[in-house]
Amino acid sequence: MGDASLLLLFGLVSLAFVQGCTFKENAQELLSVGYHTDEDGNTAVDKIEVKMVDRRGKFVNLMEEGCTNPRSKEINVQYRAKGAEEWEKGGKKSLTSRRPLNLENLNPCETYEVKVAYLDEPLKVFDVGPFYNEEHSQLYLHNEHENEHYERYSQNPFDHIEIVSEESSAKILVSGFCARTIVLEVQPEGQEEEPTQLLLQNDLKNPSKLETALPDLKPCTKYQIILDLYLNQKATLDAAAQSNEVDYVDQNFATFYTMPTKDGLEGLASFDSETKTLSWDFNPFFDQGMRRRRANQYQEHRRDPNGRTRQGGGGPGHGGKEGALLGLRRGVQPPC
Repeated sequence: MGDASLLLLFGLVSLAFVQGCTFKENAQELLSVGYHTDEDGNTAVDKIEVKMVDRRGKFVNLMEEGCTNPRSKEINVQYRAKGAEEWEKGGKKSLTSRRPLNLENLNPCETYEVKVAYLDEPLKVFDVGPFYNEEHSQLYLHNEHENEHYERYSQNPFDHIEIVSEESSAKILVSGFCARTIVLEVQPEGQEEEPTQLLLQNDLKNPSKLETALPDLKPCTKYQIILDLYLNQKATLDAAAQSNEVDYVDQNFATFYTMPTKDGLEGLASFDSETKTLSWDFNPFFDQGMRRRRANQYQEHRRDPNGRTRQGGGGPGHGGKEGALLGLRRGVQPPC
């Protein structure tokens, strides 16, 4: 048999292998693509499931009659965040399989496109998410301890929280969290006292910076912030505490210092009554704080998200003060 005959035979065998395996006209109606929901009605909004509507059915039921050798053939699933260019591999399932194909470790606040295909024949691109555009009775994270999207909050805390502290108070602004309810627990670091709890309701459909205030703080004190995120909305702090449904926790999310009292700045400014000249030099104040911070960096675990030491000036007369104050608010230790 010549080469041409072998090629023809191989082509006929390949054609016979795939022929007849085409999607039914109503195949889209037979397939379910959405968040995983367990038997108790709890929905994991970081996990998308591709499965047959009839849970006992096989993927081959998506195909027209006459699909040969279904055991050796597969449906292929790809996915991507809406707006992304590249598709990511989701996985493959044999046509004889009843088991769902799962996409995990997803961002619940993202819209995902999920493409289901057989060979080069796409069935449909399904849109799933964000979770807050759908109705679910109870929400949770399937990978609550390993979800990379939530871990990024801890890796880059100051992308999501801004703290402006004074001597005995602080203003806190938060943004960008994928949660309906945010609880911040604030307490002096290393001291055993009841934390101050702050509850913030997050409108995910209309995102904005959320602002809250902390009164009655101690001057020149380091405070620690614990972050609790809830996918299910909690109306009160009591409801949050009693629900035991916190979806993400960071016990050491961020730290900040309150400002020193004016007594701590005595001797750094002077006024010449003859020349009517006011002069100041805050270098000793800020330099001491910077030196303490550098000494403590070897003991502290949290650093600037980019690995840099945050510093501000503080030269004589003027300039650099705001940068130095920002450093204090973000965890630079003042010389108290």
